[in-house]
Amino acid sequence: MKKVLVNSNYSILNKNGNIFNRVGDKTISRFLDQMKSLEENGLKHGISFQTIQSLSIHEADGFFLIDMPKDSDPMLKKIKNINKPKFLYAWESPLINERNYNTEALEIFDLVFTFNEDLVDEKKFLKVNYSFDFPEVSSLQTKNRKLLCSISSNRYSYNQGELYTERRNLIKKCEDKLGKDFDLYGKGWTKKIPPKNIFEKVFNRFEFIHSSYPSKFRSYRGEVRSKDSVLKKYRFSICYENFEGEKGYISEKIFDSFFALNVPIYLGEKNIENFIPQNCFIDRKRFSSDEEVINFIKEMGNYEYETFTKNIRNFISEQKDGTFSNRGFCKKIISNILEKI
Repeated sequence: MKKVLVNSNYSILNKNGNIFNRVGDKTISRFLDQMKSLEENGLKHGISFQTIQSLSIHEADGFFLIDMPKDSDPMLKKIKNINKPKFLYAWESPLINERNYNTEALEIFDLVFTFNEDLVDEKKFLKVNYSFDFPEVSSLQTKNRKLLCSISSNRYSYNQGELYTERRNLIKKCEDKLGKDFDLYGKGWTKKIPPKNIFEKVFNRFEFIHSSYPSKFRSYRGEVRSKDSVLKKYRFSICYENFEGEKGYISEKIFDSFFALNVPIYLGEKNIENFIPQNCFIDRKRFSSDEEVINFIKEMGNYEYETFTKNIRNFISEQKDGTFSNRGFCKKIISNILEKI
């Protein structure tokens, strides 16, 4: 049995094997499912993936890092000059971690698993998708649902390609045009975003302060414990990635909607139809304005809506062992690591 030391940039996930025990923020539950699948499938094929709590650096046969750390990172410093195979899973987008795409910094790795199709050569840079355990949705009902919701965190960025602003703009339009037919959920909607001065930055920093104030968004209904249970109450959802610009980046957002048989209004990957059938979602870039897409969902009849949900069911059924499945994700990573250790 080969032993591979796994280390995440988020130190809390390295403690007590949290990353393999599904212990972490609910916003990364899909990622934790990926990691649990990787651990279980690894054991079936001769690899024991472990964290530093149970496996020392010297006992490891190889190293699997999740997201490129800073040069000052203690783990990176320790393994940099050890002559054992090193692997990277570039999970975070460039908006969160630009180092995942710095090819000079990535030279220390034998293999890099990434969504970024501009880097992928299927030699050193191997394509993997954000992946899932595809659920059974045949029994889900879509009748008597409310019209539209959004489940997202209220964030901002000044980086090129960010979509936080576009998402907020659509939310404001939905409030104006749809009234009670639109509901907003998620974290940070009592903050001042973007902050205009130091006082607003301090206000935003402390949740116990800003959460005691009402949101300026009258459609705000609070945070959610389960995206799935909320999405099942609505016909449509606003499904914007946090950024656009990198080929191949498709996060869990559109799949969260699919698994609830909720039709997503999608904006992000510019060539999304190359990965997911166009008839499963509403592509925001095909509309000239927010008003136009709002009118489109308001006027959609039951037959057209049920056609969307039928297409989503078919896609989910086809993907159970496909490139977006945890099984496919694990197979690609494990088979390529075994060739190197």
